[in-house]
Formats: sequence, C-alpha cells, structure tokens
Amino acid sequence: MEKFGKEQVHIWRRSYDVPPPLAEEDYVNDINQQIEEYQKEEGDFLTRIQNKLCENYKKFNSISNQLRYLKKKGLFEDLNPEEFKTFKSGLKNLFLKKDLTNEERELLNQDHEYLKVRGESLKDTLNRVIKWLRLEYLTWKSGECVLIVAHGNSLRAMVKLLDQMTKEAVLKLNIPTGSPIFYDLKGLDVQKKDFGESEEVLKARAQKVAEQTGK
Repeated sequence: MEKFGKEQVHIWRRSYDVPPPLAEEDYVNDINQQIEEYQKEEGDFLTRIQNKLCENYKKFNSISNQLRYLKKKGLFEDLNPEEFKTFKSGLKNLFLKKDLTNEERELLNQDHEYLKVRGESLKDTLNRVIKWLRLEYLTWKSGECVLIVAHGNSLRAMVKLLDQMTKEAVLKLNIPTGSPIFYDLKGLDVQKKDFGESEEVLKARAQKVAEQTGK
C-alpha cells in the first residue's frame, strides 16, 4: 500500500484481468519446496488422481462420458482439439496405469501449475480453478459431500463458475471469511444454494472483506 498507493492496490485486488507485479524467484522456490514436502506426505498429484479414478470407475468409457459433459460445460475451452485429445489419452493411460508421455503429464499435472504462479489476476485464478476442477470433478462420487477450503480469490472464481456470474458481477462479490456456502449440485448445475449463517453475520463479514482494500 505504501509503495504503490491505495488506488493501484485496489486495481490489483479488484480488477478482473490486471495481475499484480510478479513475485521474486525466491518466493517461487519456497512454493516449490512446500509442494515437494507435501508430495512426500501425500504422494504426487497424478498418483492421487489415479487412485481416485481406479476407485470410482470400472471402465474408461464412464470417464470418457464425464469428459464430454465437462467439455459441454466449457471446462476445456483453453485446449485446442489436439490438446484435448492428448489430455484424454493421458487420463486413459493414467487410469490403466500405463506410462504417460511428457505432453500428457504436462497437461494433467496440477502440482506443476502451482510452480508457475508468481502473480495472477482473478481471470488467471479462474483459469487455474477450471484446470483443477475438471480433474477433481472426476474423483467425486454421486451423493458425496465435498468440502472445498480455499483463499478468497480462488473461492470467488469457483462461485463465478458455479453461479455463472459475469466478470462485472464477480468484481463486486465479497465472500465472507469463514462462512460456509452450501451448494446442491446436479453435475455442475446448481439446484440449491444456501448459507450456514444469518444474513446479518454474512453482511458484516462481507463488509470486512470489502474494507481490506483500504488497509
């Protein structure tokens, strides 16, 4: 705030496609180290996805049907036809526990995505959330309750996607910190949306989020 001024910080925090200055390489190296430590405990991202796919599906045809649904929902608009074909073949090889090509691994590996992030706008965050969701969605079971805990901007991107908000509308969205939002979904279509707290509490917490720009 002191270095760039309140107005510029507000633009970075609340614009849709204007990213802040890139973080230093040392910061990226710290993230790299954190991911490596996480992988030692939990296994790498592709192994976790592979285990879930093998647990949830008996045949790849079922996964292929889900991919067609996600494509209709616009979750693969960042990939050209050849890249989507590579993504699908990589997913099939992962499910069948076969070796992946470098191209397949690059498209599927989300841990690698985090290593690229040095500064991002809400638009960039949304693109990263979509990449995460299209794989994560395949691991969900019918009727399962899924808890997503994330930073405010990631949650704003998720809400924009689920509620089909315009980029103008999402800029005004302040998600109350620590207040759960409940979605009843059919696929990725919202059947019902509810909040776990009173309207007064939600407004007060949302206001605190809105005021953060001025600090």
